[in-house]
Amino acid sequence: MLLSIVYSAGAQEEQKVSKNPFPLSNKKKQEILEKSKKIIQKYTAMYPDSNLVKWPEAARDSFLIAKGTKINVLFAPDFYRECNKKPEVTREIGDVWEEYLNKPYYEIRFFYDTTKEKFLVGDDECLFNVHVWEENGQAIGFIVATYFSGDAFDPPFWEDGKYKNWQEREFHPFSYRTGYENPGVLY
Repeated sequence: MLLSIVYSAGAQEEQKVSKNPFPLSNKKKQEILEKSKKIIQKYTAMYPDSNLVKWPEAARDSFLIAKGTKINVLFAPDFYRECNKKPEVTREIGDVWEEYLNKPYYEIRFFYDTTKEKFLVGDDECLFNVHVWEENGQAIGFIVATYFSGDAFDPPFWEDGKYKNWQEREFHPFSYRTGYENPGVLY
């Protein structure tokens, strides 16, 4: 599982920056968040047992994509895309840290349109991904591909508490970048 904590880099003189060609207005963000929240609420009401393995696959995947979309728009809106490639949901088994070892989770991968943008993210066109525990439907965290980093969520606050904390601190570490701006510079 690729999950790391946000880190800061030292200031660099004359760093190049890129402008997001697909910015989301506040109105559009709110529309996306409302739609995602309705889908999440619908499925959690239909399936009160939060163990996602017990849900029908279509319902589970719709819930996971809505949850991933919500997290994408809240934490890294510059990397939200509505493109021709649908998000992918895969079931994974933790194989790194002891607290995750052998625990099932879902990875929700969001992509970008390679005909409209170019990112330095590897070969698979994944721009943003979210990990969600199978046993309780809670998000573990997310990764922004061009940063090779993200953030983790912990109980009892999960993503909503983390987002509130970020808002209170006016913390927004994932501004738009393609990865090509300043080669060799850690962000």
